[in-house]
Amino acid sequence: MPSTLIGSLLVYPGQGVARVEALEERTIGCDPLEFYRIAVLETDHTIWLPAARIGSGCFRALVDRDGAERVLKRLAEPAPAESAMSWIQRSRRLDDSLASGELERVAEVYRYMFKMKVTGSLSFIQMKLLENARRMVLQELGAVLERDPTELGSQIERRFQELVSEREAA
Repeated sequence: MPSTLIGSLLVYPGQGVARVEALEERTIGCDPLEFYRIAVLETDHTIWLPAARIGSGCFRALVDRDGAERVLKRLAEPAPAESAMSWIQRSRRLDDSLASGELERVAEVYRYMFKMKVTGSLSFIQMKLLENARRMVLQELGAVLERDPTELGSQIERRFQELVSEREAA
């Protein structure tokens, strides 16, 4: 990642959209090393990525506009039927999807957890999972589509609510 990319946005898996703020030298032990300072948007998290790890696949570019539109379209469709599995298995799958940082997988976590919230109550851990998935999806969609994440969230969640109501009425 050349220093010309400072200021650009990227996705750090498990964290969400982040901005490359600077290339800085820090001393670790007695050795001076170069690190990229990366700030995760909407949180106070800062990631120090060793310059030597660039290209190791620890982050990805934001999806393109077509990818973002595809995810929005999928979120507006009814969720596929759920397979029978225990909450522990499902929780692991949801955690893995969130940690992957892949927009499509994180969006599925968002949809699933929102449906759980509407049809019942969520535990503290489940609520955190929903909040993290929501933040990650809306940040990336907002950045790519140049739309306000709050408005996008309202639009998506209205559709989620409609889908749940339609399913209950059927």
